[in-house]
Amino acid sequence: TQLVPDMVVAIVDDPWVTGVRGEDCLLVVEVAQTSLSSDRTMKKAIYASEGVPEYWIVDLAGRAVEVYRDPENGDYTSKAVYGRDAMVPCVVLSGVSVAVSEITPPPEGD
Repeated sequence: TQLVPDMVVAIVDDPWVTGVRGEDCLLVVEVAQTSLSSDRTMKKAIYASEGVPEYWIVDLAGRAVEVYRDPENGDYTSKAVYGRDAMVPCVVLSGVSVAVSEITPPPEGD
């Protein structure tokens, strides 16, 4: 089975020819509406074992972003959860931060 993330930031000369391997990826983002369980387990394990340095799960229902960093032995050693009012710093893209409120739905009634 081929794993297709929702977003990837990678360094690849010609991805249409060579494809994108785990070692090419700087950041992988999965947007979870119904896939939260598999994003936290199966996909996280795959990305960590491939050496992807930073993995984000955008939890739409929870209006939060889970950030996993520092892959080691098939898992991530660092996890942080950023709530609706937070800015998520992207360590692998120095100086880049994303507002959780810009990538998750507004609270009910807004």
